[in-house]
Amino acid sequence: MMLRVAVVLLIYFLIYGRFMVPVTQAAEPAFNILPTTGTYEARALIQADSEVTLSTEIAGRIIELPFREGDRFANNQTLIRFDCRAHEGRLQVSLASLKAEKLKLENQIRRAELNSAGALEVGLAEADVEKALGEVATSRFVVDKCHIRAPFQGRIVELSARRHETVSAGAALMRIVDDTRFEVKIVVPSSWLSWLKQGSPFEIRIDETGESVRGKVTRMGAVIDAVSQSLTVFSTLETPGHNLVPGMSGVARFQRPRPAKAGE
Repeated sequence: MMLRVAVVLLIYFLIYGRFMVPVTQAAEPAFNILPTTGTYEARALIQADSEVTLSTEIAGRIIELPFREGDRFANNQTLIRFDCRAHEGRLQVSLASLKAEKLKLENQIRRAELNSAGALEVGLAEADVEKALGEVATSRFVVDKCHIRAPFQGRIVELSARRHETVSAGAALMRIVDDTRFEVKIVVPSSWLSWLKQGSPFEIRIDETGESVRGKVTRMGAVIDAVSQSLTVFSTLETPGHNLVPGMSGVARFQRPRPAKAGE
């Protein structure tokens, strides 16, 4: 008898069990309207104004990597330095070649003044100087790439290479972020466009810290999502504060302007 009951229960589970959907907790609404106060709420995301991945344009061995993940750096500070003795040697060779070609040109010019050389000789000497100048520029360009400097002030997010490691050209080395300037990304219903404009003020309460910061809408998204009927707006913060970190989120609160009365 027990075996028969077990078989029946197994068959029931195989037939109907896959159609059972577990009940999950309802997600927090992305938008909220408080009619009594005229407050409109929407979820917001704090993101950095600039976040880039630095790559190397040359192959080489890293000899200097002074920062670790989370460290701060200043604008134009050296983040990575390669062993560039070979490239620096080629630059010296090209500089010496340029000096020699300039001496040859000066000699041809003096000979032309004495009618011992023609315009062809002078022109060829000038072309050799220009060629040497190009070689110097190319060598100096490579040497300049031996130092990777910070394009802005910020922090190290992630390191993809280590000191003494040899990397190939094009390899990603580190990801950095400018945490001195923030941008707020807010997704709002498209129906809010009847009153939400560029320059509209708001206040955002940060979930992680509980801090409230004021901001202002700086630009509107270009396209309305046809499925959700929503639009992304981008904003800046008036007083960002020192506790903000890219990736934080919160609730942005807008006050809808009251319509002007007749005669005002």
